[in-house]
Amino acid sequence: GRFSGKLETCHEWGKTVANQVAGIMTIREVLPKNNYKLYIVAEDGRSGLFDVSTYLNLEAFEELKNVESFRKVRSGGYFIEWDCGADLCADTIEAEWVVKP
Repeated sequence: GRFSGKLETCHEWGKTVANQVAGIMTIREVLPKNNYKLYIVAEDGRSGLFDVSTYLNLEAFEELKNVESFRKVRSGGYFIEWDCGADLCADTIEAEWVVKP
């Protein structure tokens, strides 16, 4: 885990970080697009695309190969998650997304 010494979900991590660090991206909106891409809008107004396809061969994300499962994404503020239990933290998204100019 990042702070507690145990493995944490992104949801738990987000709550921990929100209380300890300023400047963590908050995800206002997440919209599924074609080719396993997500359109992300942050609270600060930035927006861009995040490619989930690089994660699909990881066990936690395999269910997302099913397009209907992929489309069931939602924002948890400091993370995004799917019904199958897969999730990604805002810091991962912020490090890898392509921000629109």
